[in-house]
Amino acid sequence: MIFRSLERYHTYKPDRTYYEKVDAFDHEIFSIEDSMGHVLDVRFKRLSEDRLILFSHGNKSNISSLDQRYAFFESLGYSYLSYDYPGYGRSTGEPSEEGLYASHHAAIAHAQALGFSLRHIVLHGLSLGGAVAVEGAVMHPGVRSLIVEATFTESHAMAQKIFKNLPVHLFVPNRFCSIERIQDIRCPVLIIHGTEDETTPYEHGWSLHAKAPEPRFFHSVHGAGHTDILEVGGLEYEEAYRSFVESSSIPVPVES
Repeated sequence: MIFRSLERYHTYKPDRTYYEKVDAFDHEIFSIEDSMGHVLDVRFKRLSEDRLILFSHGNKSNISSLDQRYAFFESLGYSYLSYDYPGYGRSTGEPSEEGLYASHHAAIAHAQALGFSLRHIVLHGLSLGGAVAVEGAVMHPGVRSLIVEATFTESHAMAQKIFKNLPVHLFVPNRFCSIERIQDIRCPVLIIHGTEDETTPYEHGWSLHAKAPEPRFFHSVHGAGHTDILEVGGLEYEEAYRSFVESSSIPVPVES
């Protein structure tokens, strides 16, 4: 029980604060319900009819604290949709692996209801959100592409990093086993990772890249940690991102 409590503490750090400055982005604001009955907070802005970034945030954020990401998506001219997991921001419930997956599937369904076909939807997950996006890409094989940023291989590997030599795999309930699930992806994949990531080791990104089917690409952000990839990456990050998203089928290779 103590291992499960500790593992849950390290996996989910839900931010329930609502940051008013998010309204400056003039989003459409929705509430949607997932298959588990959670009512989820959603932000959406239509800037393009054939490119939608469906963004899954990390374990310490909520969708009212993503102003830097929204500004980036707007600078590219892409439509975007972000959503909160159960227990995050103004969404109801408590976070769990099953609940995060259910919220992601609900967000994809809502994007389709807004008129975006799967072939127009790019799934982009950051940190914990990367594991959620991997699962979404497996369950929705028609999506345009998948971007996985600063994401771990599986929960057990992260727990082992924290708890060292203890047999934590016998006690922790979460799997988030992207290292296995990513092998079933049927769309182009871009892995982005900071070389100085202090939370999720850089090697995790390369391990995911090695398991992902072709076409797969890796973009290193030299000098970036876990939370400053977009800032440190600058123009090179933007160019890699744009070339990947805008390619019609097989992406232009970025840094490998």
